[in-house]
Amino acid sequence: MEKTKIFASILLLVMSTSTLFAAGKKEVGEYTSVEGLNTWTAVEDISKLPDGKYNIIVKGVDTAGNIGITGPYNVFISAESDLATVSIANPVPDMIVSGNLNIVGDAFDDDAVERVELKLDDGYYQKCEGTDFWHYYLDLDDLSEGPHVITVRGTDINGLEGIEKSVGFTVDKEPPVVTIVSHQQGSVLSGKITIIGELTDAGGIEQLSFSENGQTDFNEMKISYNKKTEVWEFTQTINTAKMEDGTYNYWYKSLDSAGAEGVSSFLFFVDNNSPELTVIEPVDGAVVNGTIGFAGKITDTIGAKSLTLTIGSEVKSIELMPGNPYWAIQVDLPEGSSRSLSVEIEAEDFAGNITTKKIKLNNDPASDLPVLSLFVPEKIGVLQNVITAGLTISDDDEVKGFEYYLDRNEPVFIETRGTSVLSFSDLIPGKHSLKVIPFDINETEGKAVTGSFTIPRVSVKEPEQAAPVIRFDNPVSGIVIKEGYTITGTVTSVVSLAGFEYKIADDPEAVWTSIFVDNSTGKFSVAIPSSILKEGNHAVIFQAVDAAENRSTSHVALTKDSLAPELTLLTPVKDDTVNGKLTVSGKVSDISPVFSYEFSTDGLKYTPLGSSGFFSFATCALETFSQIKSHKSVSLISSLKKL
Repeated sequence: MEKTKIFASILLLVMSTSTLFAAGKKEVGEYTSVEGLNTWTAVEDISKLPDGKYNIIVKGVDTAGNIGITGPYNVFISAESDLATVSIANPVPDMIVSGNLNIVGDAFDDDAVERVELKLDDGYYQKCEGTDFWHYYLDLDDLSEGPHVITVRGTDINGLEGIEKSVGFTVDKEPPVVTIVSHQQGSVLSGKITIIGELTDAGGIEQLSFSENGQTDFNEMKISYNKKTEVWEFTQTINTAKMEDGTYNYWYKSLDSAGAEGVSSFLFFVDNNSPELTVIEPVDGAVVNGTIGFAGKITDTIGAKSLTLTIGSEVKSIELMPGNPYWAIQVDLPEGSSRSLSVEIEAEDFAGNITTKKIKLNNDPASDLPVLSLFVPEKIGVLQNVITAGLTISDDDEVKGFEYYLDRNEPVFIETRGTSVLSFSDLIPGKHSLKVIPFDINETEGKAVTGSFTIPRVSVKEPEQAAPVIRFDNPVSGIVIKEGYTITGTVTSVVSLAGFEYKIADDPEAVWTSIFVDNSTGKFSVAIPSSILKEGNHAVIFQAVDAAENRSTSHVALTKDSLAPELTLLTPVKDDTVNGKLTVSGKVSDISPVFSYEFSTDGLKYTPLGSSGFFSFATCALETFSQIKSHKSVSLISSLKKL
């Protein structure tokens, strides 16, 4: 029975919370046509909708007029959710200010804070120092006494201005002033700390008290007068080891001889814990060579200041991005590196806490060299005009080509991706030598392989001694196949052909397999089954024998690759919660060369990542890790272009 097809438009309904959809209630709103039928998309302009809770209802109509409704799906609209937020730590509301004011606070944005700006009363906005932790020095010399208002706003890295935050204060230039001279506002503290402060007032200081609970309670502190500097001083020792990591604001209330009271604050951050450092790639004891890709994760309560990698005598600085816990770097091993490598990765936070990770790596320079296998004819037929030699090259990076020397002739360079066949014609009788040197994509030279063959001497009066001639129709040198492969061609012989066969030259257990040849045309067609070919490079040797027992051989070079490239995503780590920018890193491997791989966040537009085995790039975090996993499988794996 033929299924009814849906031809009617699928409609999208957006409803406000005041008219929530429910059975028996009338739907309020207008349906909007979508793009597509079985698979569809819809775009709804929510820029003019007020904040609140909304329902989305989807309705489909088939050609028979049947209506299907699904939903409602709840969505929430908030124009402020993407705006930068700021807070003002000093001054507090209605604070009395008697001297120049150091305005301090913090700011936050889910992307990142680009700048913080401040304006006084109805003046113009001025840029503050700092972003996440900011401050602004306000000179009160020309500021009239009385009430004033400071307004602060933050702007994120996308240029979106946040909500303004205002605090009112009163200028009274007579009260005493407390200044912390041992540390800057917003300092990151760790361990046992001594805070040193100064108090200044023209009429003298009567009392200083301190509060650590938001000015709820003040306790009197001891002060002393320094005759040399003519200022009052105080010291305060705190043990941050007994405090939880985080933000603190200490308040100091001073009283002068005239009874004027001044209040100042000191904002600081406690960080006693060292950064958490994880090395994801490579693992301890891994075998490496050439270029090494490192990837890992670093987290800290306040933030990491620096990350360095030391290998041998070389020290590499690893770039860190605020809010991004992941890192990655590629390092080229110095020439002459020892076989046992000690790698030290050191992370330091803004409090000076240090975490060090050490791993041992086994450097195997030989594994970085391209490996070549050469297959030359075991026996050359009489008057065989064309001599072939098959070769295969494998490398952990990528093969660039090879250089060969025939006898004492000048070297010849041939580009190849891994397999090739050399053909020589019109060679003089006698013994010939062949030397081949492989090179990888980084021009690393592999071990030379030599072979030799002998062309028999024969009288020109005996043409019947000419060996059979093998010719191939389809191009067979350097091909990459997924399954079995059919090779066609012709075999011609002066005398009758006694046999024609092939075998996999690089398989020591391979046996000769006969090939049927049409006697009238000399044509042949042989299907090489996938079952006898392992994954990787191969050389196939063909041998023809005539009735006079003259032999000739010819080679075919190919690569079997039936498996998809293997991709391993190193960062971000599964089940991690991410936001802002993050580092995506991973590695790709395959039997045949991977020309390129790409990344996409929408499945439509792709960005090339290169063609080396290790990759890393920075991108904006998606909303959930499941989306990152999806993009890994859809965008990274499916977009790998193979040779």
